[in-house]
Parts: sequence; structure tokens; C-alpha cells
Amino acid sequence: MTEPERVDCTDCFALPGPDNTRVAYVKTGGGISETWHTPDCPALAITQINMEEGSERVREQDAWAWGAFPAAHERLRKAAAAMPTGTAAQAFHDEHGHLDVPIDHIDTVGFELGRFITTMRDARTAELDALGMIWDKHDAAWRARLTAAADYHHAHGHLAHRPPPPPGRSSPNSARSPPMTASTRPVLPT
Repeated sequence: MTEPERVDCTDCFALPGPDNTRVAYVKTGGGISETWHTPDCPALAITQINMEEGSERVREQDAWAWGAFPAAHERLRKAAAAMPTGTAAQAFHDEHGHLDVPIDHIDTVGFELGRFITTMRDARTAELDALGMIWDKHDAAWRARLTAAADYHHAHGHLAHRPPPPPGRSSPNSARSPPMTASTRPVLPT
């Protein structure tokens, strides 16, 4: 196992220690990044708030999914409970906490778990699409924000952060002054 990459907190610059808190992240390309914080570090407080909000959102989404798709939710719960211990998928899940297996992942006995999971996903795509599966969370969030921006633009005629100035008045930044040159620069008294 590789050593985690240590990233210093820009607020408290804490070092590993018994009184400090370690926050670790699994990086997208693999590996672990860790940051240590003192108990009174503002960055730690923000991280904890974000984690609590994220957990609350997951609980809300799970409750919504249970209400919207009870049969699918029950099938997934039964499938997870029925996953035999000792399988490649169970071992991967135990180690990583999820089954977002890279396609090229091969387990210790040579089983191509990544290819198997990808094939299973592809086989269930139509069924999951019918249930409203979101395949790319980032794309879905981007499209939701784009829709909100388009709705705002349609309602207000602009995407300006501030409302436009009243008719007949210009904003202070609308007419740019020409750049100063030696001939236009004011002469200061000496």
C-alpha cells in the first residue's frame, strides 16, 4: 500500500498528532490524500459541516428513492444482502466501500471483476434508465444549473449578477476611460 500524500492545512498547518484530526480523501486517479487539523481549525469545521450536509442529502435521496421506486430499492437491498461473502465483488466492496470498479480491475486470483461489473451494468442499463437512473452526477448537475440559468435569462433577459441600470442611466463601468498617455496625464504640482 502506498503512503498517503500529506497536504498541509492552509488555516492551522497541523501535523499528525493524538489531539489533531486526520481527514483523508481517495483521489480520483487512485491513492489517498490526507490533511491534519487542530480541533479549532476553521477548515475542519467547514469539512465537518459539508460531510454532515452530504450525509443528510444521501439520506434524503435514499428516502426519496424508497418512496419513488420501492420495488427497485428492495431488489437492490436484497441483492446486496445476498452477495455471498468471499466473492470478488464483496471483497472489492469491503475494501473500497462501493462497487464503482474500474473496467481494468483484476482481483488477486485473476478474475476480471471490472469487466464483469461493466457487463452487468450494460445489461441493466435499459431497466435503470426506465427508473430515471442518473449516470453522470456532474453532467446532471451541470444540466440542472444550465436549465436554471436559461429560465432566469428567459424571465429577466440577462444573466447579470446585478440588475441592469434603469433606462437612460449607465453603470459606472459601462463607459471605459481611454488609457492615459503622456499628453493626457495630469501634471501634479511639485
